[in-house]
Amino acid sequence: MDHPIGLDAEICTMRSAPPIRFSHRKSMDAPDRHVLHLNNHIEIYVYVSGNHQYMVENALYELKRGDIVIIHPREVHKALPREACLYERFYFLVDEHTLDAMCHNPLTHILNQTSHFGNRISLDEERREEVLRRLYQIDECFRDGKNEQLIAFCHFLRILDEIDHHLEQTSPAGKPLTQAPALLKSILTYVAEHCAQIQSVTEISSALGVSPQYLSSYFSKHVGTPLKTYVQAKKIALAKALLDQGADVTRACYECGFNDCSYFIRVFKAYVGVTPMAYKKRR
Repeated sequence: MDHPIGLDAEICTMRSAPPIRFSHRKSMDAPDRHVLHLNNHIEIYVYVSGNHQYMVENALYELKRGDIVIIHPREVHKALPREACLYERFYFLVDEHTLDAMCHNPLTHILNQTSHFGNRISLDEERREEVLRRLYQIDECFRDGKNEQLIAFCHFLRILDEIDHHLEQTSPAGKPLTQAPALLKSILTYVAEHCAQIQSVTEISSALGVSPQYLSSYFSKHVGTPLKTYVQAKKIALAKALLDQGADVTRACYECGFNDCSYFIRVFKAYVGVTPMAYKKRR
């Protein structure tokens, strides 16, 4: 087996702008290794190899070499390996405002486009190989003690250009189809539409006409995460959106479905890494 690869670097951009976090990972993977999570950043994820699906919010995407997944801030997501396998991927974590100083912020356009066309982008073979080539070149910018910031940033911008060009050529009919089984789609859709009101798995099972035990077992089998945990993550994603829109902590707590502010603060910090008040004051 190939040796594991793990590289983390920061690509500096504009003066005073947050850096771009770049990661390259290659290791053995297994279905129980992934945790449902949220970002405070835009994530640009590029799949290289393995046997995976990728879950973003209430969509489940098949992945093939070179596929790109654009994950918006506050979107619940998780990679879903089907089996133990060698798993390679790249990803960038980018603050929404990192490129605001540019005359044309490509991130804004990409986020707007993927809101309409889905999170997964499948490039044609030529563009896919070009993106992968540039990703490996960014990796080389930080190997063996090197720190070639300008070259790495140039490659990143060219990758954004490839994504942007592809989205310009995409029509709504080209939106990628999700591959979730019917019951899983129903669960994800119901939670997406009612997460603030849901207080127990029983409410979901009653709405979908199956037993709570079967529903919980079914969801865990397909997603590798307890349904209760998924609902909780969706509530925290909603709370982040409310705080970003100006809501105070108490209002966010109750509007996203928590009945106890102390408990809400603990859960929020577990997912986000800071308290709701610290998150609200981050800028």
